Amino acid sequence: MSGVELEPEAAGAELVGINAEGRIAADAWRGHRAAIDAGEAGIGAGPLADAFRSVYVPAPVKQDADRALAAVPVIVKAGQDGVADYVAADQRAAAGFPR
Repeated sequence: MSGVELEPEAAGAELVGINAEGRIAADAWRGHRAAIDAGEAGIGAGPLADAFRSVYVPAPVKQDADRALAAVPVIVKAGQDGVADYVAADQRAAAGFPR
């Protein structure tokens, strides 16, 4: 006995919510990233700007945020597929019992 129990409707609703929040976060990030990119142009030149640029390394953070937000729909789809597989397996198992 696996002890695995799933409420497909509840899981599906949660996945819809996660997907919606992921879209909201991705939209917000696009706006913030544009503002960050625009602000970087204003760093300027000279000794102070050079000192700042020597420790300012935004690329990894930007790339990580892009990757994380792009993963949300992929993860949601995997969750939806898992729910569908669970329902199909449950239906197959139920069909094995005499009525």
